[in-house]
Amino acid sequence: MEIGAMLDELREKALKDRNIWQELMDTRKVEQPLAAFCAKCRELGYQIYEMDLITLSLHDALPI
Repeated sequence: MEIGAMLDELREKALKDRNIWQELMDTRKVEQPLAAFCAKCRELGYQIYEMDLITLSLHDALPI
C-alpha cells in the first residue's frame, strides 16, 4: 500500500476511534514526535517510517 493511502486509512480509523486519535495526538508531546508517530503507526499495522513522511513532504512541496 502506498504511504498516502496508509495515512488516509489511518486517518479514517482515528476519526472513528477516539482512542486511536488520542494516541496519535499524544505523539506530538514527546521529545521526538515524528519517530513516536511512526512507531504508533507501525504498532497499529501501518509500516510508516520517518523517511517516508519526509519524502512525501518534500515531494508535495516540489513543483513537478
